[in-house]
Amino acid sequence: MKSSAADGYLHLAPSTKEDTATCTAFFEDLERRGLAVPLLVVTDGAPGLIRAVETCPRALRQRCLVLRLRNLRSKASDSRWPEIVLRARGWYKAASAALETALRDDFVQSGCSTKSVGGRKSSRPRSASARC
Repeated sequence: MKSSAADGYLHLAPSTKEDTATCTAFFEDLERRGLAVPLLVVTDGAPGLIRAVETCPRALRQRCLVLRLRNLRSKASDSRWPEIVLRARGWYKAASAALETALRDDFVQSGCSTKSVGGRKSSRPRSASARC
């Protein structure tokens, strides 16, 4: 493993699961090697990884935009997709938390929740509480 970001990967750990203990051990190993816990961690929706990031006092967590858009695309009709992708990127890239919240709420109220994007069949179950 490398000692600085300029050298490449800072840490890599094999695992067969994304539970809290495994992910927390990943961050603890960084610290044991004298590296700082990251300031920003980009994740998918894995609950174990989310909980592990929440135990890191300095780390902020951001949901991966690519994965979020893929999830939305799998549920969106072709006719609604252009509007959905523009609006999702807009609130995701907002300059402030207040603007992000306002744009996201408008996005959901406009009928872009995953319950209403419809038109595309997915083999994955839809969460009743999932939102764009």
